[in-house]
Amino acid sequence: MASPATLAVKAGVTTGTLASFTSNLSHLPADFIAVIDWGDGSDSPGVIADNGAGGFVVTGTHTWSDAGTYQVAVIIESNTGGSVVAADTAVVPPLAPPRAITLDGGNVTSDKCKTFSGVVATFNDSKPGTAAADYLVSITWSDGITSAARISKNPDGSFAITTSRAFSKAGVFVANITLNTVDGFYSGTAAFNATITNVCDKLPPGRLCHFFQFIKLICIKRPPPCPVLLPHQCRR
Repeated sequence: MASPATLAVKAGVTTGTLASFTSNLSHLPADFIAVIDWGDGSDSPGVIADNGAGGFVVTGTHTWSDAGTYQVAVIIESNTGGSVVAADTAVVPPLAPPRAITLDGGNVTSDKCKTFSGVVATFNDSKPGTAAADYLVSITWSDGITSAARISKNPDGSFAITTSRAFSKAGVFVANITLNTVDGFYSGTAAFNATITNVCDKLPPGRLCHFFQFIKLICIKRPPPCPVLLPHQCRR
């Protein structure tokens, strides 16, 4: 007689023991043949082995191309003409989408009087439940400077890479950002462009005149030379 076994279905694949059976004659595994009907229009030979307890098991492997519920049957025939069928149901879940990581850089315009501090790149990982500790990041600038990087997780599940550094001169500086996963799944790069100007922040409009008027008050009590405020220098 034959009896069905629980099907081991994972990610569209069934593998392992599909059926077990016994014989009332002194049979060996080679005395039987097994055919597995996978329920999706395909079949394949089963592998018959002694189970060590006086009976036999049938094993097989199959991959379904679509999710769904399939009626699987194992047909066992002996060389003496006997046959038996074992049946079970395989519930095949949808295949999980492949893991993907996207990494994007950015740009900023600042001046050399400031120390830049902010986000230089963002990334998303489709694997659920990941944390900042699952990633490694390094930042090397085009002028040879390396800056420490920090990874933080945003409320929407994406991640931000931040850093800070000072610039001693004007120009365009490119941060080459390398991101790796701790498990070795991913390694990628992104670029962040920082355009640094020579012009530092000036007094805001409306305060320039007050500044020069303050200097003129000081000059009243001191001998020349004193700065002279010209009309075109006064911004309203």
